[in-house]
Amino acid sequence: MASQKCKECILQIIDQLRQRKARPDIVRICHMAARKHGMKWQETESHLEKLVESGTVMKVDYKGNVSYRNTAKWKKTHSWKKVVHSDKTCKNIISAVHEIAQNSPDRSASVKDVEKWLTANTQGPHLERTQLKGALDKEVANGTLKKLPNGTYTRSESNPEKKIAEKPSTSTSSPGKRGRPPSKRKKFKKTHGPDFETLSFGKRSMDDASCDYCLQTEPISRRDFKEGILVCQDCNAKAHPSCMGYNATLARRTLESPWQCIDCKTCTVCQDSGDPDTMLFCDACDKGYHMTCHEPAIEDKPIGKWECQTCQDTGPVETSMELDDVNDTVDDSRDETNTSCLPTPYDSAASSEEDSRMETKRKSEEKSPSDQRRANCPDASKWGVEDVVKYFSNLGYKDQAEALQDQEIDGQSLLLMKRSDVLTGLSIRLGPALKMYQHVMKLQLAGLDAAN
Repeated sequence: MASQKCKECILQIIDQLRQRKARPDIVRICHMAARKHGMKWQETESHLEKLVESGTVMKVDYKGNVSYRNTAKWKKTHSWKKVVHSDKTCKNIISAVHEIAQNSPDRSASVKDVEKWLTANTQGPHLERTQLKGALDKEVANGTLKKLPNGTYTRSESNPEKKIAEKPSTSTSSPGKRGRPPSKRKKFKKTHGPDFETLSFGKRSMDDASCDYCLQTEPISRRDFKEGILVCQDCNAKAHPSCMGYNATLARRTLESPWQCIDCKTCTVCQDSGDPDTMLFCDACDKGYHMTCHEPAIEDKPIGKWECQTCQDTGPVETSMELDDVNDTVDDSRDETNTSCLPTPYDSAASSEEDSRMETKRKSEEKSPSDQRRANCPDASKWGVEDVVKYFSNLGYKDQAEALQDQEIDGQSLLLMKRSDVLTGLSIRLGPALKMYQHVMKLQLAGLDAAN
């Protein structure tokens, strides 16, 4: 593939990943390049490194994760993100310091000397004075160079590679490339006992972590277990399973395995977050699948709740959140009315009238739930776009309602929207999107009752 075409493909992939709020790292870029353009991994990595050297692509480090940005669209006001120079640039800087220090009387090299050496001995765009100083300081932090009190640089007496080899690894992640600072994430030692090994992923988060949705730090006691806080393995977004609308079964599963938020969700098969329109999310295990990646492949996009083939093969799973809530309410009411001993005849006589009233009320509620829903929720099947916008604006989602207007969502379209359509398709924040989806579900239930 021609270099110009590779350049356009890589820049397009970076822009697409950024638009989908997925980190444009080397893995995602290479996966999309291979799947969409048939490029090999090594070929993509080689072209990407050349684009970094030419300045077309910026290599950025944020919280220990290296990703890539389109220089033409990258906002340099993001001061918390550090620019990482290419391997070739770092090697040239080290070679410049070594050669200058070897021929210098004081065995050191200044920033100005290194700048002159790079201009005379290397080709392509060169670093500015401030960028060069930052790169030199980064090599000092890596241990490859040493900074003297007078501000000049010299060769490091110690061998950083030997130190790295002797230092015991406390992290399960693979080591980064040159220029990547050590990760600031919390590391776990390998000498923990069985309690740590059986601890669920959702409870491994920091004690002071708060849910981005309800802003609570404590685990929520819901149903018969305490919910920990889910932490996205990609962006560190935090949420309780119940705040995400998960039922009890799905909550337990997500707490026991690595979790990705809806913005970072990738296909389980190809590990790619591209083509969000063809991405399906299993309502039993919360895993994502492209319609073409799923086995067997899915031709028509399903309407309503959907389970992957793996969950279907393992047996039926209760996925109805509404059914779980009803069962929990009944169980809670039974626990509150039950006593530790048999009731006396006096207690039975005194409570018989109240029990009769409660039974009559319960039967009336079970007899006509659709009437209550129709009374609380309007029929949106004949709404226009303005009616949908007005409805959500009156509920307090005026800013989010603009997204519905931009995409011309009318009543019929609203009644067909899935959870993923609301959370990802409208490009609004996760918290308001979850709340809006609850109202969408109520409108859909009211629409079903009206149709029947």
